[in-house]
Amino acid sequence: MRPLKPGDSDLLFDLYNDPEIQSLAFTEHAAPRLDKWIKEMASSHENFPEFVGLVEDKGTRAFIGHVSLVTAAAGTKRHECSLSIALKREWWGKGIGTEITRWLINHAFGKLAVHRVRLKVLSNNDRALALYKRV
Repeated sequence: MRPLKPGDSDLLFDLYNDPEIQSLAFTEHAAPRLDKWIKEMASSHENFPEFVGLVEDKGTRAFIGHVSLVTAAAGTKRHECSLSIALKREWWGKGIGTEITRWLINHAFGKLAVHRVRLKVLSNNDRALALYKRV
């Protein structure tokens, strides 16, 4: 995993405009304003303890997906964060989601020192529901 950087917008755009990923992650069509969002996320690391990044294959550095742990807004008590994961379809069913989820949870409770990790999962996302119950 690595932090987002300018230039990652094409990878994220392709990921989030996959119709199957959209149906499992969003209630409406996703056409994110990625360049602006990436700049905001990259600069937020200076102000907020969070992690927003890309997942890459350890050997080939091929793009696998996007992950995030986002803490509460500025000026509020940050005792909790939201966790999200989106992986390219060809990487589903290989145990990567389990590995990533465990790392994110350990990072949240350890480095970020939060007391609660929140999830928002659509009811039709059976794979994610099974993963989160398992972990």
